[in-house]
Amino acid sequence: GSPNAAPVVACLSALREPSLASFNEAIHTLDNLNLLNMSALMNEQCGMWLLQREKEGTPIVDDVQTSPSQFFCAVRKSSASNIGLQNNAYQDYLRTSVWLYHDWGALDKVRKMQQRYEFLSL
Repeated sequence: GSPNAAPVVACLSALREPSLASFNEAIHTLDNLNLLNMSALMNEQCGMWLLQREKEGTPIVDDVQTSPSQFFCAVRKSSASNIGLQNNAYQDYLRTSVWLYHDWGALDKVRKMQQRYEFLSL
């Protein structure tokens, strides 16, 4: 297939069969291509998926011990250096999505997310 389809395929795979590994693969693919808007969306989707699983009390069974901060640190080292160490995983992904939405210029989206998730306003 077309190499241009790789990021879309990765995103659709993560949404069709969500797992931390599939979301991280999609996010990594998007970050490598500097697709801020899609990376923001996938970080948001992963964060919401993790939050829902936490609310349900459903454990995350994944071999992958990564978070978006591991990919994002290279871009925002000073801002992301401590993420994932003290927060819940869903907060890590949602916070990363807010940074990416902000960098992309989607400031209304940032404000809406900050209103919805109080920890994003801190």
